[in-house]
Amino acid sequence: MNKFKVPVDDKGNFYKKCPFKLVEEDFVGVKDGKAKVFIKLTKPSGAHIETLTLTVNGKTFNTKIESGKTVLVGPYPLKVGDNSISFEGTSDKPKAELEFEVTPQLLK
Repeated sequence: MNKFKVPVDDKGNFYKKCPFKLVEEDFVGVKDGKAKVFIKLTKPSGAHIETLTLTVNGKTFNTKIESGKTVLVGPYPLKVGDNSISFEGTSDKPKAELEFEVTPQLLK
């Protein structure tokens, strides 16, 4: 998948919905169109999110995440072609831009 940039308001809240595409090659090892995803908060350094609400194609899971750490979440329904992802939560870094890296777990 891609990197997603999400702006944070002056109170630390954020929400952003983004489209993304997957190609057939992305589905190696994906069973029944569902896969867990690895999510990593790459920027800014030292950021902590107590509860990140991550929604992919209408399926939602909550997780705790901090800069530099990778978390496995899901499973989410994924499909070849157009998909959607949204990020919602509160960061301890107000007025910052968060950058998330999201990658499907392809092999078990």
